[in-house]
Amino acid sequence: MADGFLKKYYEHLHKTPEMLYGFFKEESVIRWDGVESSTTTTTIDGIREIIMSSDYKGCEVKVVKVDAQFSLMESVILTATGCSLEKDNVKRIISQTFFLAKQEIGWFLLNDNLHIIDTQEILNVSSSCFDGVSSPHESLKEAPITAKITDNVEETLEIANSIKETLEVIQIASKEPDTPNDTEKVEG
Repeated sequence: MADGFLKKYYEHLHKTPEMLYGFFKEESVIRWDGVESSTTTTTIDGIREIIMSSDYKGCEVKVVKVDAQFSLMESVILTATGCSLEKDNVKRIISQTFFLAKQEIGWFLLNDNLHIIDTQEILNVSSSCFDGVSSPHESLKEAPITAKITDNVEETLEIANSIKETLEVIQIASKEPDTPNDTEKVEG
């Protein structure tokens, strides 16, 4: 279900953005971030206006990862992460979360939250993530985080994954070692 929804949603966004509002109802809420601004609105007319005035309309999206789970009353929470290629050939990393509310037949899009990730902002945040944090691995804080800006989407994703892996290593290394509790101790 999730893959089918995403395929239709992003196909409409790319080819027929003026029809994208058909996924929503009057009570739906949409919030689309941009690199410099974000907009939240409700009502079909407001949603149509955001879609049609957005730089995001008409872009191509390549989904790299999908997470979906059932929620309240058979609704579905869905997160898609990937890259967008906008009309002016600007490539951005995106994360989009949807809440698909169950209705008599199928689902409708109750919430649509798009975050366009500014890679420079991520680099600035990640380089200062551990300021003032006491860690047994202080040397990890000193490791420079570097980035290469590229026009190649796959290379951009490799860079993003590398940053993610680096942050995971730092997080794992800064955890206190587990100490066994009484039930885990080996008798001897």
